[in-house]
Amino acid sequence: MSGIQTRRFLLIALAALVIAAWTGVLMRFGMVYGFPFWAQNFGAIRHAHSHLMYFGWVTLGLMALIWHRLPALTGRPLPRGVRWQMAATALMALLSFPAFWANGYGLTQIGPARLPLGSMVAAWNGLTWFVFIGFYVRATRGLPVRPVPVQLWDWALFLLLLASGGAL
Repeated sequence: MSGIQTRRFLLIALAALVIAAWTGVLMRFGMVYGFPFWAQNFGAIRHAHSHLMYFGWVTLGLMALIWHRLPALTGRPLPRGVRWQMAATALMALLSFPAFWANGYGLTQIGPARLPLGSMVAAWNGLTWFVFIGFYVRATRGLPVRPVPVQLWDWALFLLLLASGGAL
C-alpha cells in the first residue's frame, strides 16, 4: 500500500481510538454522575467501546502497518485486493460501534425482524481477518528467507486463527 493509503487507514484507526476513548470517558463519568438519557445501557456501551477499540484501533492499525512494511521485507508487491480488504475491515470496524451501542449482544428490533446486530458485525469483522490472512499467506508464500518481522507476523496470525476457533 502506498504511504497515502496507509495514512488514510491509520487516520481511520486513530478516529476509532478517539471515538472509543471518549466513550470510555462517558462510561467513567456516567458511573459517578449518572448516564445521559441517550446512553442508559451500560453493558451495550461497554461492548461498543471495547469492540471499536479492538476492531478499529488495534486490528485496522496493525493491518495497515503490516501491509505498508511487507513489500520492503519480501521484495514483492502486495496481492491485488488488499485495498478492498482494508476498506472492508475499516467499514466493519466502524459499523461495530453503532451495532453494539444499540443493544450489545442482544437482539435489536428492525422492522419485523429481531437481529443480533453486534454478533453479526463481529462475525463480518472476523471474516475480514481471514481475508487478510489469506492475502498475507499469498504475499509471503515461498520466501527463501523469512525476515524476523515476517516470522513474528506468521506466529501472530497463527495465534489469531487459533483464537478465532473460540468464536466458532
